[in-house]
Amino acid sequence: MAQYELWYTDPLGNRISYIPNSSGFSYVKVLGDVGVAQFSTPLRGLDHEANIPDRRIMIYRQAYGVAQVLEVVAFLDKFTYATSQDGLGQFGAGASDPNVLLKRRIVAYPSGDSKATTDETSTSRSMRVQVANNLLFATDADRNIIDYGVSNIAPVTAGPAVKKQFAWKNLLELLQDLQAFSKQGGAEIFFAIVPTSETDMQFRVYPNQPGADRTLATGKTPVVFSLQRGNLLSPTLTYDYSNEANYIYAGGKGQEDQRNIQEASDDVSIGRSPFARKEKFVSAISGVKDNSDAEVLAKAKDALEKNRARVTFSGTIISTARTEYGRDWFHGDKVSVDYAGFQFDTIIRAVAVSVDGDGRETIQARVELSNE
Repeated sequence: MAQYELWYTDPLGNRISYIPNSSGFSYVKVLGDVGVAQFSTPLRGLDHEANIPDRRIMIYRQAYGVAQVLEVVAFLDKFTYATSQDGLGQFGAGASDPNVLLKRRIVAYPSGDSKATTDETSTSRSMRVQVANNLLFATDADRNIIDYGVSNIAPVTAGPAVKKQFAWKNLLELLQDLQAFSKQGGAEIFFAIVPTSETDMQFRVYPNQPGADRTLATGKTPVVFSLQRGNLLSPTLTYDYSNEANYIYAGGKGQEDQRNIQEASDDVSIGRSPFARKEKFVSAISGVKDNSDAEVLAKAKDALEKNRARVTFSGTIISTARTEYGRDWFHGDKVSVDYAGFQFDTIIRAVAVSVDGDGRETIQARVELSNE
């Protein structure tokens, strides 16, 4: 059983008081969004300044056989006082992890302003620049928090080039849009504001996955989740061929029979049956420089890839003695799943931890796979 320590701190992360675990607590860590934490404690003996917004809660966790780590830092933003019929009073507090700082900002520049325009050579650089423009080095100095322990990651090159306008858009939603744009371009990237100490945090961008690669293919000590191992719950694997297109006609520039038409096909898919050929036409005019056969064919191949049959998987993984959270796998790791005769790799996108007043913990994590 893991050991925990909970602390109140001021808004800058300086410790104020220890929080005894008398009534339990929980937290959820997610990728690309705001994670949350909550705890409750008896009203009697409560610090009456506990309900100050933006004080932090720090949760330290020590899994069996490993060193203690700072598991969660979260800003307090919700407070509840309740008294039961037997007169027992409880105080509850909710908090949001540092990604909430992204949610609190917008791109506060008008359309046409260079700082409202993302025009960078990589998606990861676009993310970094927009965080700098609106959280760290904004034109309006009152918006900046760089002097309060928040910094930006060194440049990381990942994801396709991007040119977009984001005037007045919420900063977290902007980063989520850029993440989706990069994935559509074939490069999955992730972002987060990560605590680097009790008082410091850093905005980071991660190519591929935020955590370690613990898949079977790495040749290192892999982590595999399956029904047989008892660490996989409620799996669902779906193959959807209903919107598949396996023969693409791409039309470049030109009129009628002079138009440049190139074709791309998935012969394996077409060969499944006499009726399996599924055709689709796509325009290959936009973004084509010379209208060459190679350029138009590339558009056809890209459309073929985007219109393949959809494969999706979802399931819940649990911490066990042989695959323990915080020792063998972590939030953001890439792991292997073995289910229904298929083996594939996926990223741990969310971890939910609940600890009761006696210190017993329940851990579940979400894994998903999609070729969309």
